[in-house]
Amino acid sequence: MRSYTLFSLLLVLFISCEFGSSSTGTTTGAATDTTAKPAAVTPTDWVCIPHRKVGLITKDATEEAIKYVYGADQVKRQEIGLGEGETTMGTIVFPGTANELIVEWTQDDPYKTISRIRIEKAGTQWKSKEGITIGTTLEELVKLNRKDFKFFGFEWDYSGSLDSWEGGQIQADLKVVLTPENPKAVFPKLVGDRSFSSSNPIAKEANLKVSALIIEMSKGE
Repeated sequence: MRSYTLFSLLLVLFISCEFGSSSTGTTTGAATDTTAKPAAVTPTDWVCIPHRKVGLITKDATEEAIKYVYGADQVKRQEIGLGEGETTMGTIVFPGTANELIVEWTQDDPYKTISRIRIEKAGTQWKSKEGITIGTTLEELVKLNRKDFKFFGFEWDYSGSLDSWEGGQIQADLKVVLTPENPKAVFPKLVGDRSFSSSNPIAKEANLKVSALIIEMSKGE
């Protein structure tokens, strides 16, 4: 009888020790979890609206804010071209991918105030609210704008850049750059520092397509 009582007591003590050890491990694990840093936000918004946002990047975003929403490993500083031989340090988001963004900062407040954001990679998911993206054709732009628009000639620093949407349906501050799929067609009548209409027969023959989107962010709304 004494042996049975002693065995029961030892069994109770063993179970109690095991339960305490398990509980301690669980508590330690929970404490570790509470110190974990929040994960970067997964990009689900690819829409660009001038003076408002490019995806999760708002017009007031700093470089640190961009790193927070997309992850520091997806953001780097790099020298970028501005045209006419000028360069500056900018921020690249999703470097080396089809969704790469080139962020330009205002000169008086670098990495704190965005000037504009450029999109230049084929196959990108970025698009304007109208659906304009890299590869959008001249004919599609006219259809979205519901009227013809003007762009600058080729073979100079602002080659193929938008001049004016002419009061059409596309948001006025959305800038695009056009590139000819048939470059021979632009010579000699579609070159130089002057404006041309999208209705120009040579523009259609050149098969112009969007090669860059430029989203202005530092002024306006």
